Amino acid sequence: MIRLTIPVKLKEGQLCWIAPFNDVHYNTDECDKLRFRRYIKWGADKMAKGEGAVWTSWRKDGEVIEDRYQDYISAISDEYELTRDAVQFREKADYAAGVRREMYAAREADPNYGEIQAFFAEPSKPNESANPLDAARKVYHQLMYAGDMTDPFGNYNFEEAERRERLFVEQFGQDALDYIEEFRGAKWNEPMPMQMLREARKTLEPYWQIVSEVWASYSPEARQLSERARILKREDPRAEKRLLFETRDSNGNLLGPQVLAARKWIALMQRRWKRDNPDAARMLRIFYSF
Repeated sequence: MIRLTIPVKLKEGQLCWIAPFNDVHYNTDECDKLRFRRYIKWGADKMAKGEGAVWTSWRKDGEVIEDRYQDYISAISDEYELTRDAVQFREKADYAAGVRREMYAAREADPNYGEIQAFFAEPSKPNESANPLDAARKVYHQLMYAGDMTDPFGNYNFEEAERRERLFVEQFGQDALDYIEEFRGAKWNEPMPMQMLREARKTLEPYWQIVSEVWASYSPEARQLSERARILKREDPRAEKRLLFETRDSNGNLLGPQVLAARKWIALMQRRWKRDNPDAARMLRIFYSF
């Protein structure tokens, strides 16, 4: 694990030594996040010192984020070569991606970059750029850093970010996303374990899509209840059952039967998909233990 020795004072009399992503513990607490945010700010301020230009500072911020992310992915890839634990590798890579998105969201909310935020908020104008991919870059920014991407507590919606990125690729193509990643320094020679995980995710998209396809036939209230019940089940299975069989929709109908029917149909369709796609099913076992 690559460590940085940068002391940061979190509270009076308390010093913390920053390690990116806190030694790969993906269930991070607020102290861990503060450590990383303070490091990002330190790195950006240090590199932008004397540059003067807001856009230069903004891009330097992104370079710091990408450098730390790539260092981390390289470290857990080396770890995977020793442990061969693909599930653990995926969990750590997912955590790293989450922190990375959160850091970009924090950069976009920084008032020091107001002129950049204003630029991306404006609709593209005719002949604004000779490169049509620049217009796509503006659309991407508007999608990924819109006001509704964070909740009232400042938490970034990672699932919605992934969904919007898929929609962007459908509209503008993978070349546009590659251009954006190259612009922000996110294109790099990924270690082989990360390439394997990326390929697995692409192959498994139809498997995960089954969930959305099935729930589209049921009420949004039923899906929301299902998610609440799953979270509750971890702590109190009995409370989950009570929730399912006591909650009613706006018309007074019990939602529990809808939830159980949807879950049953999802499980059935996913079993069939795995049976018909044995190579993809193997990826699912390797990276998800399903």
